[in-house]
Amino acid sequence: MRTKYTAKWGVQIAGMIFQTRSSQTAAALCHLKIPSAQIS
Repeated sequence: MRTKYTAKWGVQIAGMIFQTRSSQTAAALCHLKIPSAQIS
C-alpha cells in the first residue's frame, strides 16, 4: 500500500516537473518556429 502511494506521489511530482519543463520547451519552440517556418 505504501509503495503504491509513494509511486502515485512520484508520478504527480514528475507530472509537475514535466508541465513546467514543457512550458519552457514550448516557449523555446515558439522562438525556433519563426526561422524553421522560413526554411520549410
